[in-house]
Amino acid sequence: MHNQGNPAPLEALCRDLLQDDHGNAYACANLGVLLEAKYEFGQALALYEAGLAAHPDNFELNFNLGNLLRRLGENERALAYASTAVELAPGDALAWLSLASLARQTRRFDDSLQACQKALAISPDQPLALTHLANYYLDTGRPGEAIRHYRKALAIAPDAELAHSNMLLAMQYDAETPLQEVVDASAAYARKIGDEAKDPAPFPNDPAPWRRLRLGFVSGDFRSHAAAYFLEPLLARLDRSQFELFGYNTHTTSDVVTERLSRYFDRFQSFASFDTDARCRQIRDDRIDVLIDLSGHTSGHALHVLACKPAPVQVTWLGYPGTTGLSSIDIRITDEVADACARDGEYSEALYYLPAPFCVYRPCIRNPLQRYWPDYQVKPTPALSNGFITFGTCNNLSKLSKQTLDAWGRLLGRMANAKLLIEANGLENPEVRRSLVERCTRSGIDESRLILIPRTSTNQYLTYHQIDIALDPFPLTGGTTTFDTLWMGVPLVSMIGDSYRSRISTSLLTATGLGEWLASDEAEYLGKAVALASDVNALNQLRLSLREHVERGPLMDEQRFAVYFDNALRQAWINWCNHQGAEVAPAPVTPQQQAQVFISNGNRVPLEQELAPLARSVAEHNWPRVYQQAERILGCLPRQPDALAALAEADFANGHTMAVCYLSNALDAAPDRPEYYLRLMEMLIAQGEHAAAQGIAALAEARFQPQ
Repeated sequence: MHNQGNPAPLEALCRDLLQDDHGNAYACANLGVLLEAKYEFGQALALYEAGLAAHPDNFELNFNLGNLLRRLGENERALAYASTAVELAPGDALAWLSLASLARQTRRFDDSLQACQKALAISPDQPLALTHLANYYLDTGRPGEAIRHYRKALAIAPDAELAHSNMLLAMQYDAETPLQEVVDASAAYARKIGDEAKDPAPFPNDPAPWRRLRLGFVSGDFRSHAAAYFLEPLLARLDRSQFELFGYNTHTTSDVVTERLSRYFDRFQSFASFDTDARCRQIRDDRIDVLIDLSGHTSGHALHVLACKPAPVQVTWLGYPGTTGLSSIDIRITDEVADACARDGEYSEALYYLPAPFCVYRPCIRNPLQRYWPDYQVKPTPALSNGFITFGTCNNLSKLSKQTLDAWGRLLGRMANAKLLIEANGLENPEVRRSLVERCTRSGIDESRLILIPRTSTNQYLTYHQIDIALDPFPLTGGTTTFDTLWMGVPLVSMIGDSYRSRISTSLLTATGLGEWLASDEAEYLGKAVALASDVNALNQLRLSLREHVERGPLMDEQRFAVYFDNALRQAWINWCNHQGAEVAPAPVTPQQQAQVFISNGNRVPLEQELAPLARSVAEHNWPRVYQQAERILGCLPRQPDALAALAEADFANGHTMAVCYLSNALDAAPDRPEYYLRLMEMLIAQGEHAAAQGIAALAEARFQPQ
């Protein structure tokens, strides 16, 4: 009856069994599945654990608990149960696929491959097994092979959406896939999920052009994810007199980044337990005016929802380097450089061009205070101490195309002592490492000249201290990695491409005024890399000045970008109002928004209202309160000098070494505050750093002597 769509009798049976036997394996396993379907994860977890306490060798309980823990993000625990499940039932293909998925999540790529192969040996035409195998090839830098396996899965199961959506992402990485093929595959996906050019039922939204709008942001990336580096600065700066914000999180788990991002929304809720109809109904009930997709064809996307057109205006931005294929999405927000070569028919969406760049960046998303710490400050170029140039990249292996590696091989051939550093996910894995070394060898790069570093959350940014000159891959260039590279002071050589995916770094370098690092072909690319390496002292001076240049420019100018983004959304809304026959009067004059600090959903205060109690806490030496208030301010408004100075006082009073770092950053942010110079000198003298204190005194004298 359950398999025919009626779960009630099975639930009743399980509950009856559990009355007499609290650890009944059949009841615990089946009722747990029913509860999971209702997203009652806590109760399901308790049932599985109760069943396993009585029956530790039960296959279904181990299998189910492993899958549930994966959904909850507890991948290491889940892996242990999945491993037990395949030991108990080595002939079960789904058990091997569960293990393959968890091995991938925990970056045990050899184990993932072996598990996929086991599943395919049992069930050679299993589409999900082929999809998992394709994921393995994509993760380990072989997008062409990944596409081939996604196609095999789709040939067996044409409606396998996961394979189709993942294939679209792999196509963006693959240098051999023509752009038109990506466009056609995107349109095919849109047809598959029922997206059509249609005029939905009239919306109840008031078509008043200049009223306050309700914005809905939908994503699976409200967490420690690359998207957060660009989403948070926008959310912090959007004009709340113009917009009310709703966040719809499609991911099942949350983290500290989720908690911080959620504060920027007037309402933030989980969509994980909602099906497509429920999601659309919630968006309509919230009377969203503009719905903004942040994912495209990436994990956790909600394209099914956007295909149903639950909001009058629908926008895609940020998460995916190409068209979604959906005609129900009205505009794609991009910039005039990244999409300068857009061709007719390339996008199903209309393009809205911002001045470059198409997004704005905040570093250190997991711990915003890291950006002020000594380890994360720009260091001298490593060639000064190494005696050789280290070229490097921290991009995903899938971006390292054959063309890219061939070019890097020719570069190393021109520079006999240079080395190539590659940091990437999976390089701790012997098979992944061996595969990359073989690819590099075929491109003329000897293993002795490679420095291979596994990527971890703890070495983000720090690897750049080992790189003199960064090399951008092609055709898919760096995105987040390009921002990281430039912020860490490392010059980047990039190739100008002919589509968005190959012009992301072009947009960023152009916006930053660093177009001299852009090459139009491989010969120029190599020439620019060699030229940068030719003068190590000049390279060092460039490195030491680059962060300030980036922080003061468009890549990190949050207020500038928010204004442009505001205008994009308002124009899209006005276009819809025009189609409703609304009369558009001239824009009303609105006061400039004050900087705000976000406390919780719908609870925000102007910065000035937070600074006064912070000052009182400092005066009262209430250091726990100072830490809390200052971190809250800096989480919303990086480099806010009063908050940095307060942190410095708290750390100095508590004997922590970061006091000078925080106050130095406050001084950089507000160089006209004489009290910062004086206090910094006092702190340095107290630490016995008299020469440094004299340097600060000289700076103060130079700035304030006329006064």
